[in-house]
Amino acid sequence: MDQFEKFVQDHREDFDSGGPSPRVWEGLQAALEEKPRAVRIRLRRKTWMKAAGWLLLAGLAACLGIYRLARQTTVHPLPEELREVQSYYSGRINTQLEVIERYPEAKTGLSSRDLQAFRSGDSTYLQLRQALRENPGDTRIRAAFVEYYQSRLEALDKITGQLQQLHS
Repeated sequence: MDQFEKFVQDHREDFDSGGPSPRVWEGLQAALEEKPRAVRIRLRRKTWMKAAGWLLLAGLAACLGIYRLARQTTVHPLPEELREVQSYYSGRINTQLEVIERYPEAKTGLSSRDLQAFRSGDSTYLQLRQALRENPGDTRIRAAFVEYYQSRLEALDKITGQLQQLHS
């Protein structure tokens, strides 16, 4: 046995009899009776400023997106004279399509999808509309818009002419 173990065995009673002082017990009792405090998160001022800055930036981006969307859909409608052109040619195209629809699909070679494509605008039409929104005063774009409808009407005129020749 070494000296330390011998010392512990010789003074065992001194070690076993002692306990914490009454002051330690009072402190433990007070800690148990104390209500738990609410956890409070403290953020530094810099952190709050960063968070507010990001929130402000996100809000501005959202407002800008809404403004652009509203501007695209309402600010640049089709100019009046082109609306008249569109109305005129759309009416003529629909009339020609009604004539073609009277014939069986097997004789025309056009499916209902093909006929619907003539009624609605295709990618060329959408490009022309976008170009008109961006440059409403450009005469070349306006002329291309009219030519677009004229070419569609010419194609339908040829189809109806051929159908009428075959069935007369």
